[in-house]
Amino acid sequence: MQKYYLASALVLMAAANPALASYDQNWPPTVYISAPELAPIRMAAVAPAPAQTSYASPEPTLASAPAYADLYNWNGFYMGLEGGGGGGNSRKDFPNAHQTTGDFDISGPLGGLTIGANYQPRPVVNEAFGALFAGIEGDISGTGINGSKNCPGGTTTCETENNWLATARARMGYEIGNFVPYITGGFAAGDVNVRSTGTGAVNFDETKIGWTGGGGMEMAFCQHWSVKAEYLYVKLQDTHGPSNTGTPTTTRFDQNIGRLGLNYRFN
Repeated sequence: MQKYYLASALVLMAAANPALASYDQNWPPTVYISAPELAPIRMAAVAPAPAQTSYASPEPTLASAPAYADLYNWNGFYMGLEGGGGGGNSRKDFPNAHQTTGDFDISGPLGGLTIGANYQPRPVVNEAFGALFAGIEGDISGTGINGSKNCPGGTTTCETENNWLATARARMGYEIGNFVPYITGGFAAGDVNVRSTGTGAVNFDETKIGWTGGGGMEMAFCQHWSVKAEYLYVKLQDTHGPSNTGTPTTTRFDQNIGRLGLNYRFN
């Protein structure tokens, strides 16, 4: 039988299975293993190692967040209701007589209708630019803002009253989620009623134009509806008319308005 000589390092393998090997008496021992018995060893030596199964959890992947989350669409036309109150001061001067009532307080309610439109840039170029919006807004209100004071001489009472007020304004705001703080300003118009009681009483109205400016905060509570709180300062032109003695008068009428509004957006 053909024998193969292996290195003495296989002694331990032969010792584990005496049937496969015989030993010489010389040292170091030599192991003789027959070819047929060696075949399984050769096959095992060249057989590929079984593939290992990996049980490691896959690494999580994070989806990139959008650059800007459009929580509410402020674009488009809207209509609404507004109401609140106003206060300020008025004064009636008698230039020819070098007399005046001095400043006196005016106050009263107001309420009416609002219409407007907003534009918010789309698509969003970046977060800061996308959060800006601009718009125009107009409103008309019935008012009962008035006040009075004794006329010079103390025999009559001088009164002033604003019966209606309209504004047409630009708005610019910055969206913070569903909140929009904004500034506003533009054109104002209204009537100023000037009257006096007593001897030679007078009563006349003049429609005056002027300007207004202020700011507010609007909050959306669903896709189409929003509420707002707003402050406006309104300065109308002075009113000129006769007095109860026939001399000319100049009446000033300035007011501060605070109001709430409810708007429906058509988008």
